[in-house]
Order: sequence, then C-alpha cells, then structure tokens
Amino acid sequence: MLALPAGALLGLVLIATVPPTLSSCIVLTQLVGGFTVWALMLSLALNLAGVLSMPLMLAQVLESGDHIRIDPVPLLRQLSLMVLLPFLAGILLQSRRPVRSDLPLFQYLPSGCIVLGVWMAMSDSAAVFRHLELALLLQIALAGLLLHLLLMTLCWWSGRLLRIGWQGRVAMALAGSQKTLPVAISLLAVLEGPIGEALLVCVMFHFLTLFADALIAPRLPGGRAFGA
Repeated sequence: MLALPAGALLGLVLIATVPPTLSSCIVLTQLVGGFTVWALMLSLALNLAGVLSMPLMLAQVLESGDHIRIDPVPLLRQLSLMVLLPFLAGILLQSRRPVRSDLPLFQYLPSGCIVLGVWMAMSDSAAVFRHLELALLLQIALAGLLLHLLLMTLCWWSGRLLRIGWQGRVAMALAGSQKTLPVAISLLAVLEGPIGEALLVCVMFHFLTLFADALIAPRLPGGRAFGA
C-alpha cells in the first residue's frame, strides 16, 4: 500500500517483529502515571519470548520473497547470544555479587553501545544512503509512524476489551508499540539481502516513535503530563 522498495519493506517487517525497548517504554509509563511494573514485566516477557517467535515469524512472513533468504537457525542463535546469554549472565552476577547500578559506567554504557552499533551498521551501508531521495525518506517516516500507531491502538483497545484499568492499558500500549533497535540491527547483520534501506527504516522508526510517544502518552485517557 505504501509502495516501499524491497529493502524498506524488509526493515518495516523486521522492526514490527522485534520486542519492545528495555528502558524507554518503562520510563515513559512511569512518567505518565501508568503501571511501571506492568511495563517492566511485559518488556522482559516479550524480549524473552521473542527469541523463539522472531525467527519463526520472519521466516513465515518473508518466505514468499525472492530477494531475501530467511534461515531461522542463525537468527535463533544470534538472538540467544544477544538476549538470553546476557540475561542469564546478569542474573548469575547479581546473585553472587550485586553491582551498583548508579555507577557512571553502567548509566552510560547501554546508550553508548546502541550509538556505536548504529554508527557501525550505518557506516557499512553508507553507499546506499548517499542516493536516498527525500520522497523515500518521507514514505519511510509515514510507514513507521502508521505501524507504531496501529500497534499502540491495538494494544490499547485490547486492554479495554479485557476491562483493564487505564494504568495497565498505558503500559500495554507503550510496551506493545515501541521496538528495540539493537535487536533489529543484530538480526539485519545475519540476513542476506538489501539491508541498507532496512537499517534506515529501523533507525527512523526507533527515534520517530520516541518523539511521537513523548507527545501521545501524556494525552492518553487518564495519563498525566510530565512533571505533574
């Protein structure tokens, strides 16, 4: 419907498949008065479940394309190394010797790793970005925002159908619509196909939705403005 090229479509499908962020949706839920613990548990559960669901979903959705070959086994291996292994290692380290999370190193290390990963991935596809047209960038931005709003609406109204209070629906809407960029980049690294445009879609989706949610979340029914 949006007439996107194959690489951009790959990025849109992939970013829709990855789990939510591990921090942004939780912080935003807390700021607008939602159930922070719900956002934390949903984010954690979806990230763990995504290790199994993402390879299967991508293979199922993209199997009809001739330009992309999806093998679930390398994806499963990559996700296990990126999600499960650090999770289990963190639990083991904390149980033996708790680490202070307020140390400057641990405050800036996650964001620094994300920035470094995005920079390295985009540098590898620099040739593709030199020939991008403004019309395509606008198409990608529109597609990303529409996907985000669709996911947020589905999660919000699912909560209403289940008769969940607005605090829980806020957590569901944010955790169900925001997407984690590092996992998306990690998956692109093991795919065979045009990943330059796909990477651009993932990066634009991540940052556009963060700005969009900063405007939308306080205006959700029952939500409060930042700092209230």
